[in-house]
Amino acid sequence: MYEGVFREDMFEEAEGLDHPYFQTKHESEKIVRQDCKVPWTVYRPAMVVGDSTTGEMDKIDGPYYFFKLIQRLRQLLPPWMPTVGLEGGRVNIVPVDFVVNALNVISHQPSIAKKCFHLVDPVGYRVGDVLDIFSRAAHAPRMNQL
Repeated sequence: MYEGVFREDMFEEAEGLDHPYFQTKHESEKIVRQDCKVPWTVYRPAMVVGDSTTGEMDKIDGPYYFFKLIQRLRQLLPPWMPTVGLEGGRVNIVPVDFVVNALNVISHQPSIAKKCFHLVDPVGYRVGDVLDIFSRAAHAPRMNQL
C-alpha cells in the first residue's frame, strides 16, 4: 500500500486497496480512464458533511450514524474519563458547500479534461476533534477532555 501524500496524478499507486468502498471507486475510475470516449474529469471529495454555516444536511449517512452511538457512549462513561485512543490519527471531512463551490470553479476552467481533482481539507482533523464536533452536534458531552 502506498504511504505518503497521494496526488491527483497518482492513479496507478492506488493498488491493493483493502476496503470495498475504495476498491469500487478505484475500479470505476479505471474504467472511465481506459474506456471513456468523451472528455472526462474526476472529482474526489473527502467525506462530505452538512453545510458549513448552518449544519443543514439532506440525508443521513456516513458520520451521522455515529450520533446516537456517541450520545450513548458519553452517557455510559463519566465526563471526566477521556476516551483514550480516539484522539489520534487524522480524518478528512469537507462541508457540502465547499464541494459545490469547488466543483463550480473547477468545472468552468479550460483544459480540465482527463484530470483528477481532490476536494479535500489540506490538513484534515484529528479523530478526537471530529468526535468532539459530532458530540457537540449530537448534544453529548465532549469525547476528549482538554
